[in-house]
Amino acid sequence: MSNSFDLNQGWRLNAALNGMSNSPTGLQGTTNGYVSTSFSISKELITNKLSLGARFNNPFVKYRNNNSTSFGKEF
Repeated sequence: MSNSFDLNQGWRLNAALNGMSNSPTGLQGTTNGYVSTSFSISKELITNKLSLGARFNNPFVKYRNNNSTSFGKEF
């Protein structure tokens, strides 16, 4: 889910929220779910030609834990 705000003089703010549920990593495994956020700001310097921007990914989380689990007869 994302949202964008156009401000005066070519400025734009963006915010995004993404979520991923537990997912299979193959026939015998799963990976944990997570939620991520991102924020960005950009400035249009030349109309429809050039813009400059910066993005901040996951500013509220220092680390993301990625847990993979394998299962089956041979594990």
